[in-house]
Parts: sequence; structure tokens; C-alpha cells
Amino acid sequence: MPDLIPILNSIHRFKNNLFDEPDSDPQIVEKEYKQLAYIVNRCLSYFPDTIFYSQEMNMRTLLDGKPQYLFYLYGISKKPRFAKGMKVEKPENLEIIKEYYGYNTKKACKALEVLSPENIEYIKARLYQGGIKKK
Repeated sequence: MPDLIPILNSIHRFKNNLFDEPDSDPQIVEKEYKQLAYIVNRCLSYFPDTIFYSQEMNMRTLLDGKPQYLFYLYGISKKPRFAKGMKVEKPENLEIIKEYYGYNTKKACKALEVLSPENIEYIKARLYQGGIKKK
């Protein structure tokens, strides 16, 4: 899997063209960029000053990797941009339901919607193995 960080850093911060690097093969760079084009578009859609560039590339997904990359490289101003990672909050008793029923996360979330607090307490009691708890 190609690395996303050098591509984003070359667009945002350093403004160096990865296709013109002396030790890189343009065909390999284009192939790697094309594999990550969707993720690059998504990463650039988080910022107010790059959202319209991202939307333009979303409408032109059939372009090769090099024109997409050059559009971002020369269109977006040089500025460090940092986005918080998207974290999904897990419900409180999700792991208990997953362990008891053998469900994956998606099924366990649906099961939590149906189960009552009494059912969850019953499941906790059934899974309790005793012993001394570690601090």
C-alpha cells in the first residue's frame, strides 16, 4: 500500500512535485497516487480553503493520477493543515455483547438497541469469571 503522508505533505507543506523527484519513477508515482486518489480527496475536503478543489476532483475521477496531483499541487496554497482524526465512540457494553454472542461490531450495536438494562446485567453476570481484579 502506498504511503499517504508524503503525498499530502508535498501538496500542503513542501510544494515539491513527486513526479519530478530524481529518484522516483513517474509511472510508479502515478500508480500509487491513483490508488490513494479517493483518500486524498477526502483528506482535503476537511478544510474550508480546499473543499472546492476536492469537489472538483470528485467530479473528475476518471482523470489519471498526474493531472489530479498537479491540480492540487499548483492550486492549493502552501500552508500546514492538520485535521483531527475521526473517532467513533463505542457504546459502553459493546465488548460484552460481542463476547457473549460472538457478534461483530455492527451486529453488536444493533443488539444493544434491543437489549434492556436487565438483559445486559444478566449477560455481565454470565460472563463474570471471578478472581482478583488487577489495578
